[in-house]
Amino acid sequence: MNKKPNVYAFISYSSTDRQVAKELYDTLSGKRFHIPCWLDVINIDRDEVSFQQQIVSGIQNASCLVLVDTRDAALSNYVQRELDTAKKHHVPVIHFKVSDKRPSFAKKLQFTWLAQRIRFRITQPYWVSLTLLITLLIAMFVIVTFLGTKTVPAVQQAYQRILPEAVWINAEAEYSDIDPKEAAPFRYDPPNKLLSDDFVGDDKFDQNYYDYEQFVAEDLLSVSQSGGSLNLFVSENCIFDQSCYYRQLMNGPKVNLQYFQYFGIRLRSLENNPYQVVAIALGAKNTSGVTKGFGWEFNNNVSGFFRSDSTLPETGFAKSIILDEDWHAYEIFLDEENELLYFYIDGKLLGNYALQFYDEWETAPLYLRFTIERIYQGEETQLSDTAIQIDQIVLGGFQ
Repeated sequence: MNKKPNVYAFISYSSTDRQVAKELYDTLSGKRFHIPCWLDVINIDRDEVSFQQQIVSGIQNASCLVLVDTRDAALSNYVQRELDTAKKHHVPVIHFKVSDKRPSFAKKLQFTWLAQRIRFRITQPYWVSLTLLITLLIAMFVIVTFLGTKTVPAVQQAYQRILPEAVWINAEAEYSDIDPKEAAPFRYDPPNKLLSDDFVGDDKFDQNYYDYEQFVAEDLLSVSQSGGSLNLFVSENCIFDQSCYYRQLMNGPKVNLQYFQYFGIRLRSLENNPYQVVAIALGAKNTSGVTKGFGWEFNNNVSGFFRSDSTLPETGFAKSIILDEDWHAYEIFLDEENELLYFYIDGKLLGNYALQFYDEWETAPLYLRFTIERIYQGEETQLSDTAIQIDQIVLGGFQ
């Protein structure tokens, strides 16, 4: 943000309402109202600290938070956390209800009313704003009471929108303050670590371990290290750009099952796209977006999987649960004696798989791979970005 604190409105929305949020941003910041606004797709700087930290800072310094109030927003954990953060820092929340049935003149009145309420917060001290709003509410109450709701329906809608919705939702701890290691501890701690990376330290990856510039659509894909985390970002527009899927996002170090018994990763999915899968797995190196090996896949679900090479006709394994936006620990444990792979989420067993060609897999070179795959069928228009934050990756053994 280039503007000084307390002189802009932060716009909060669900990913399915992005076009509405952009329209709101353009209208409020345009030549008619000249109200400074903060919108993530415009104000996020991907070269600075992690985007979730920028969002928290954007809310903290805002004069108010404008909520694009829809059913999708009410169901979004991401929006809920932004509201929680606003309440924690005493940032007023203004609801902007969206309705396709509202005529154009009523929509203009709604924008005007919203702009007026925001100006109260931006240009006036708090006690002045409160006095003006109370006075205006009293006047509206008198108008609605004595002239009737049919005479001034737009005024009635505005009146109904303020009072009940000015009460903020009960908040828990701010999500930026959550310690990932406490929120999602690993079940296992292998004594012999081939890799244990918590992404704290240098701003660049160790090129001996990571090779992360293999994609060509750099404006649509981002792999960055900041704030003690590895951030993966895949734009919703990748769905319409095949170049996003030519190669993997990133390769990690080579391992094989002779020296490896454990793979752990702690992460959270801040935004996901059901038609775009990010896989973090150990598999054979190739130029395909499909991993042949075992690991985890993320879209609106998280799936533990084993997928065999075409030369080894195994049945494979996949088991899924619904993915939320909290920190979780995902672990795979190899039982060499019984040739079994065990999949754990937050220390609880998701499932296991018996390797049918263990001898072949034991000597095969495997790489830590970050890949994306499109499963879009062309019928959906409500898409969203994919944003994953990784706190720690551990590869190791117990021998």
